[in-house]
Amino acid sequence: MYSEKTIPGFRLARRAAALMAFATIVSPVSAHEGDHGPAPRPGRSSTAKPAQAGAAPVDGLGLRMRLVAPTAGGVWGLRIDNTSSHPVRLAADVRLLRLTITPPASEKSGRRKPRVTVCDGPTDFGLRHQYPAGRALILAPGFSYAERFDPRLICFGAKAKHLVSGATVSATYGFRPKAKWQRGAARPPFVVEFHSTGDERVSRRRLVAPWLTLPGGMSREANAAALQGFPAPHPGLLPPALVIPKETTTATAPATASKTKASTETRLTLTTSRHADAAKKRDLRLSVQAHNAGPRPLLVALRARQLSFLVAGPDGTKDCRKPGRHHVPRDLLRRLKEGKHIHIDVLLGESCPNVKFVRPGLYRARPIMYAIEADDDSAPRQVRQRVTVEAPGAVGGTHHKDDDASLIRIRLGQASLYAKPPRSVATAALND
Repeated sequence: MYSEKTIPGFRLARRAAALMAFATIVSPVSAHEGDHGPAPRPGRSSTAKPAQAGAAPVDGLGLRMRLVAPTAGGVWGLRIDNTSSHPVRLAADVRLLRLTITPPASEKSGRRKPRVTVCDGPTDFGLRHQYPAGRALILAPGFSYAERFDPRLICFGAKAKHLVSGATVSATYGFRPKAKWQRGAARPPFVVEFHSTGDERVSRRRLVAPWLTLPGGMSREANAAALQGFPAPHPGLLPPALVIPKETTTATAPATASKTKASTETRLTLTTSRHADAAKKRDLRLSVQAHNAGPRPLLVALRARQLSFLVAGPDGTKDCRKPGRHHVPRDLLRRLKEGKHIHIDVLLGESCPNVKFVRPGLYRARPIMYAIEADDDSAPRQVRQRVTVEAPGAVGGTHHKDDDASLIRIRLGQASLYAKPPRSVATAALND
C-alpha cells in the first residue's frame, strides 16, 4: 500500500493544499482592512486627481476615513465619519497614523520604482501594540472624529522634506493587521469595534484612507476654509509660537575693538539644529553654532554653560536659567576668524532643568548666548548676544541665517499628549 512515507513530497503537497484553503477562507475578512486601490504610479498619468472627500470609501463597519491636506506643508486634518446606524468605539489619537509618501514624477531620477518614504506614527510613539490610554471615543451615528495636526508630527526631520507638491500620500490609521499566515482571529488592540446583533463583536485593527496628491501653495484663509468645522488643535499637535520675553528682544550690544566706528564692529550670531527628535528629555541633544559675522577675527571663550534657551511647548513658553558671569583666563580664549563658526553640543535637559518635557509632541527652542570675548588690547568681558539680529550676515558652512530655532519632537512622556478627553463633532458641521 502507498503511504506518506513511500510517496515523495506527499506531506509537502498536503501542507500546500491546506494553506491554499486557509487563504481562501480568510480573504473576504481581510478585504475590509486592505487598501482602497493602489496609489497611482508617478508619471503614469498626469491627469490623476486626488481623492475627493465624498469619494472616501465606506468599509464594512460604516466608517469613512479621509485625510484633508490643503497644502503640502501646512496644517492637515484627519476625520473619521460614522455613516452607520450604530455607535462604535474608536481609538481617537492622531499618532496612530501611518503615512506612505511616493515622490512626484519629477523626482523619480530614472528609477523604475520610486523610492517611497514611510512615516510610522504608532512605532515612533510606542503605540504599535498598545492602545492609547484615555483615548476611547464612542462615536454616535452622524458624528465624526476630527483633528487638526501638523504632518511633521508623524513625518519628522529628514522625512518631512518629502512632503512636497505633487507627492502621493496614502494613509492608514490604527495597528497593523494580522498576518495571513497567523492562525486564529485577530487579537487586540483594535482601533474600532462595536457589538452587533446579539453578543457578536465586530472589530478592526486598521482603517484605510484613500490616497491623495498634495497640492501646491495655498493662502492661510483658504487653508482655514478647508478645515472649517474642525475643533481647535490640541497643544503639541502643532509647532508652538515662540513668545520672546521683552528682556531678550533688545538689539545685540556690539563690542568694539577700539574707539573706531562700524568698520571694527564685532558681531557674533547663533544658529541651531533645525530638528531634534528624542524619546525622552534625557536624550534631547542640540548643536548650536556661534558664527563670527563681523569683519575681523575675534578672541572668544564659548562654553555650553554660557547658553540659555527659550522653550515653547504644550504648556507654554519658559525661559531657562540664565547663567551667571563666568571669568575665563586669557589663555583659554581662542581665535575665531571672520566667517568661521564653532559648534557647541548641549543636552537640553541639563541646560533647561525647569522645562520638564513631560508631554509628547512638538516643541520649539531658541538659544541665547552670554559670550565672553576680548580684544587684543583689552581684558575679557561678557557680552549678551541674541540668536539672530536683523542682518546677521554670512554665517558660512552648511548653516543658514534663518536657523534661529529648533523644532523638537518628544515621542514619549510621563503625561498624555492630550490634555482633554476626545470629543466628537457633528458630521454636518464639517466642510465637505
